[in-house]
Amino acid sequence: MNATALVVGHLGNGTFTQSGGTANVNGTLTVASQPGSVGTYNLQGGLLKATTITPGSGTAAFNFTGGTLSVGTYNGDLTQTGGTLSPGNSPGITHITGDWNMGASSFASINYQAPGITAGVDFDQIIVDGIADLNGTFNLFSLDESVPTVGFNFLTASSINNNATFNLPESWSAFTINLVPEDEGFALQLDIGSPVPEPATIVSMLSGLLMLTFRRVFRLGEGRFDRASMRRTGKKGKK
Repeated sequence: MNATALVVGHLGNGTFTQSGGTANVNGTLTVASQPGSVGTYNLQGGLLKATTITPGSGTAAFNFTGGTLSVGTYNGDLTQTGGTLSPGNSPGITHITGDWNMGASSFASINYQAPGITAGVDFDQIIVDGIADLNGTFNLFSLDESVPTVGFNFLTASSINNNATFNLPESWSAFTINLVPEDEGFALQLDIGSPVPEPATIVSMLSGLLMLTFRRVFRLGEGRFDRASMRRTGKKGKK
């Protein structure tokens, strides 16, 4: 199914259950749009892609129990008891304006590609304006099989309760996931430890160290340095 907009529960009661296939909404999916209406979207399987998902003025329910959800902005609290949250057009960004309650049987997919600098371009990111209560599993993938050279934040929230499990690519086995403070909350960060200098940087560092050592030897003592013989000589005649 492809649509520019989708409404479930416009004036009366409406229920849509997705158990497979792909629903692609290139716009807003509204649940219970009018006052007095009742709308329910049951995502049980398949793939739901939407630019925005929002509750209307009625009584709305979005039941995320299976399948894969790829959404740009989810307005309100998102409760996930199953399935996989996969941000945006991966790499992409999912913005949840309320809380995110991630159940123990739930998954989140975080994709990465070099150079790993910009969220939504090089790696997936989930932004939660409220509380992120994490009890499920995060699977991190490298789309181009590259290994990060800088750390990155793949989730930010005003508060994080972290009881999640994290699966990393085999080549990332030395990295860790840390909970770090941010200006307006907290973040889950892939920490790569101390970056390994590039070969050209190592050569430059060694050259500088050798020059510094040479200058220190040259200035040592009260003599002068005889470059031809590579021997130190005194001020009062030659040795």
